[in-house]
Amino acid sequence: MLSSGLLNTARAQGNPAATSWSSPEGPLHANYSPQTQITVNNVAGISPRWVFPIPSAPGLYSGTGAEGVHITPLIIDGIIYFVTNWARLFAISATDGHVIWFQDLPLNTTVLLHFALLANGLPLAGAENPAVGAGPAGHYHEILYTTGIRNQPLIWVPGNDYHVFAYNALTGDLVINVQILNLETQKKFAGNFGSYDQETPSIVFDEKDGILIFGAGTSEAVNAGRGFFQGYDVNSDPPKLLWTQFMIPPQDGSDPNWDINSVASMDYAWMEANGVDAINLKALTATQLHDMLYGDWGNFGFNGTHSSAGAGVGWGGSWEYDDTTGLAYVATGQPAPDFNATTRPGPNLWTDAIWAMNPTTGRIVWATQTTAHDLWDYDCSWGVVTGNVQVSGATHHAVFKGCKNGILYALDASTGQPLWALVPPGTRYSPSVHSPTNGKILLDPTSKTDMTKPDEFYPATTGYQTPGGTGAIESDFAFDQSTNTIFLAGYNDGGKINIFDVGPKTYNGCKLNTPGTYAYSVTCGWGASIGADNYPGGSGLNTTIYGINSNTGKVVWRYDIPTLAFRGGVTASSGVVYVPLIDGTIKLLRESDGSLIASRLVGAPMVTQPAIGADANGNVVIVQPAGTASFFGPNNPGFIMAFSAPSSASTSTTVATTTLLTSTLVTSTIITPVTGIDPSLFYSTAAVAVIFVIVAGFLAVRRRKPAP
Repeated sequence: MLSSGLLNTARAQGNPAATSWSSPEGPLHANYSPQTQITVNNVAGISPRWVFPIPSAPGLYSGTGAEGVHITPLIIDGIIYFVTNWARLFAISATDGHVIWFQDLPLNTTVLLHFALLANGLPLAGAENPAVGAGPAGHYHEILYTTGIRNQPLIWVPGNDYHVFAYNALTGDLVINVQILNLETQKKFAGNFGSYDQETPSIVFDEKDGILIFGAGTSEAVNAGRGFFQGYDVNSDPPKLLWTQFMIPPQDGSDPNWDINSVASMDYAWMEANGVDAINLKALTATQLHDMLYGDWGNFGFNGTHSSAGAGVGWGGSWEYDDTTGLAYVATGQPAPDFNATTRPGPNLWTDAIWAMNPTTGRIVWATQTTAHDLWDYDCSWGVVTGNVQVSGATHHAVFKGCKNGILYALDASTGQPLWALVPPGTRYSPSVHSPTNGKILLDPTSKTDMTKPDEFYPATTGYQTPGGTGAIESDFAFDQSTNTIFLAGYNDGGKINIFDVGPKTYNGCKLNTPGTYAYSVTCGWGASIGADNYPGGSGLNTTIYGINSNTGKVVWRYDIPTLAFRGGVTASSGVVYVPLIDGTIKLLRESDGSLIASRLVGAPMVTQPAIGADANGNVVIVQPAGTASFFGPNNPGFIMAFSAPSSASTSTTVATTTLLTSTLVTSTIITPVTGIDPSLFYSTAAVAVIFVIVAGFLAVRRRKPAP
């Protein structure tokens, strides 16, 4: 283990939920903290307490989009945990940002480099071609914490080589290293005729029974594999595989009844026609079910060796195990290829879906598909939140889920029965995101015309799509159960789409040029190219923050942010909604009415929500990563900034500086007066350049040497 000091931290006292951020979505799995030190009454006075500069990515990861931090950190017993996109796990003090320990994940980077090329549609021989831009990078979107497994506190990191690592939270010692998928051999699974993607898979725990649920992702192209979930007994040494559950039929079309049998095996099964009109599949007659589901996916474009369609699990957001129901709630990704569905007639079960699973057996208790025959890349990937709601006078324990189709769903947690579905009023849907059969948004799974539509513009091959491929909701929302209010970010970021051929004379959708070479593009295998925002009549780029009544699904307030897209999520606590933006500012909104309290300029793009927890002395800090790689912002190492309440604010900011040696990370601390800066001063979004200068001053002492 690499160490930079003795572990010396006191245990924060009081309500653990109020002092910790113990899951990617907080102590209550709702991006909400019940702490009471920083409230709507004093949040305008928060000030920077310390800044931790993220080391630059080492050479192997250079140019791969692996700089910085994409996850919301954990805060537990006064220690902050996070992992960089280049696979270094840190434990730092919440008091002053000094490093307690760090570990580099023992990834097989040679395998990752070759797999990156394979997953992007290039032959392995292309590994010698540095121009293709593939590398061993993959965004890390979560780490998890448990105390009930192996009788010790563990930090869990799903690696992008399909290993899952568990480290002792106090010492940094590696305790568990389990390999889920062997990428070197592209391990064969029953009915799989595609590839599994280089990504950091989501995981969720039934901690009571020591079960880890893992999901395998695939590419978004014609080489997509057959996605699956697996359950592992992680109290066993080594961890023991308990079950495997596939999310789509065999990729050679050999089981045309797969959908029908899948529905029969569940207690409840639902599909959302046009995104919002629920169809109870268990209530259909055998004839109706056959007409709708028999032969779903066709034969996946199978040519005797490889398929040309597939799907994997949802990425980017956290899943949840709920103690009330004893079920794990997971999400599935979109069908591939994303935009050309020639090889995948619909409805493409169970893509774009929410599943409730029995962790012990892997049985699906209920499932809801949100977008049938997805032609737009509208997976249902980001966080799952549970809570209680009152609907028509009855109390329901509910699952809340936002999907890239722009719709927020409330579903009964035990049955999946839809309680309400909200299409936020600020979301725009282009004509191409409407059914040719009934004119409503999305498609109707009861219509053969809709379910066999080859692409969104057919018979045209180009057009404008909004919401775009990044969706209208691709972020985590917050839920305050005490006020029955959900806080959600929705955005419009459309673009021009050109549909590509996915026929047999192409390689992953890319037409052959000279023998042995390929016309490569990151989107070529998706069945389309994606252009910049060209919304008719002017820019359509904007974000809206909504306050939503969780009992009714009605919008009670909205806060509009023009000209900016959104990524990551929002956090709520003590009457405040924290909205980090890619322009370098955090908007502080009132939970009650959405009015702006203040804007805090951090100084670099933010693509994940802050964590809120206490340091070793019980003082609450707001911890915000900034400056990470993103589709929406620059690629730079960035930093972690901690804010504190006005009562503990001073006119100085602690800056942790890192000197990177061959085998040791040495941390020193410098107190830098924030000369000329009023800690209570808030800046306009036009002043981004100002704060970059300020942060540059903070970080000037940092040695800009890449990590070893």
